[in-house]
Amino acid sequence: MVFIKGLPLDHERIGELETEAVVAPFLPAGAPAVLWEERAGGLAAGVLRRAPGVGLDLLR
Repeated sequence: MVFIKGLPLDHERIGELETEAVVAPFLPAGAPAVLWEERAGGLAAGVLRRAPGVGLDLLR
C-alpha cells in the first residue's frame, strides 16, 4: 500500500513536502519511505510506503 501526497508548487507549505522527502532516508525503518517524487504541471507529488499499522479513514 502507498500514500500519495501533493501540492501546487506555489503553495505556502511546499517547503514542508520538500523537507519530508529530504529527511525520509534518515528516519527509522518503521517510518514511511519515499518511493518516488515528481514535479510536473505546476505540482509536486510524492509516493510514500504506508507505515505498518497506520491507516487512513477519509470518512471521518
